[in-house]
Amino acid sequence: MDISGYSHDELHSFHIALDAAMTQAAERDMDIPLALMAKRLFEAAGNGVRDFEQLKGAILGDMAQPPPLPPVSLHSDAHAALRASL
Repeated sequence: MDISGYSHDELHSFHIALDAAMTQAAERDMDIPLALMAKRLFEAAGNGVRDFEQLKGAILGDMAQPPPLPPVSLHSDAHAALRASL
């Protein structure tokens, strides 16, 4: 993991994002090793991510986000029945 090439301000913001992610992980009883969190942070930073929420999401592996809703099929039986009644 290469941390060279970042400014003092960037490293400070990375620290804040990592601290916030660690707090959120603890609150949600998420077991993510610190080394993995740091690796994810610097991978995201290496790809140009600087936004706090995006960094935090990358650190957490987006595990803190609720799972997406299942897709809704427009060709369900209820939809077919509705089309037939029209």
